[in-house]
Amino acid sequence: MREERIDTGGVPAKLYDPGDASGLLLFGHGGEYSKDSERSVHLCRRYADQTGLAVVCIDAVDHGERKPIGVSAALPPLWHSTATDKMVADWQTTTEGLTSIGPARAYVGFSMGIFGAPTVAAMASIRAAVFVVGGIPRVRGSTTHLSGQRCSMPLQSSRIRMCS
Repeated sequence: MREERIDTGGVPAKLYDPGDASGLLLFGHGGEYSKDSERSVHLCRRYADQTGLAVVCIDAVDHGERKPIGVSAALPPLWHSTATDKMVADWQTTTEGLTSIGPARAYVGFSMGIFGAPTVAAMASIRAAVFVVGGIPRVRGSTTHLSGQRCSMPLQSSRIRMCS
């Protein structure tokens, strides 16, 4: 497996390529981790090996290499709402830089659902997504899923429905 640090448009990332990948799995590592954390590296290697997709993990805004020096672990309460557009743009920039491997096919996010859901909605090539743990806020005007579950974040995409 080829592993390398890449930087596309100022977005630091790590790529795990099993060698014959025909697409990408985007891995969102969660706010208290980085692309270089032991957990992220282990999971990215495992997903690349088991799925046959190249796995890419970015250090998003204020994460890992991009975390400002002297900033505490706690982010301001409104941080997520101001960083979402940048996060989606970072994923798009990174995947555009890896088109030689193939399109983004899947997303797995740990406690990054608030960023993963808009990313998946913005990238039509993604056909599978897993949003693990928390990170998906409840919003006003939520709708009810046909099964009776409450949907915590209605999205402007017919491909995604997230329910609690």
